[in-house]
Amino acid sequence: MNVRSPDIITVPLLDSYGEPDEPAAGRHTAAEPEPGHVPDSAALTRELERLDDELLRLIRRRTELARAVVSRRIAEGGTAYVHEQELAVARRFRVLGPSGPDLALLLLRQAR
Repeated sequence: MNVRSPDIITVPLLDSYGEPDEPAAGRHTAAEPEPGHVPDSAALTRELERLDDELLRLIRRRTELARAVVSRRIAEGGTAYVHEQELAVARRFRVLGPSGPDLALLLLRQAR
């Protein structure tokens, strides 16, 4: 019986400028599987759930921080939102592909 392993897509880590990024010390990265080892769907699903939890934690933190920035800007007599900065966020997310800027806009909206 010939079992075909699933196609695995490797996505490079990129920094905020779209340049290759090395994992920071202590940052969790998935362990490299042994050659010939194919994780089962349950293991892959668990890893996706772990990543989702981490994304949710980061999105909540980003939202808190963005709201604090808006409050500080208003307290300092400025505008709540700076259009150029929001456009820069959307541009940074282009590294994720065609939907990257849409994701950035959702994150920006989340903080309003």
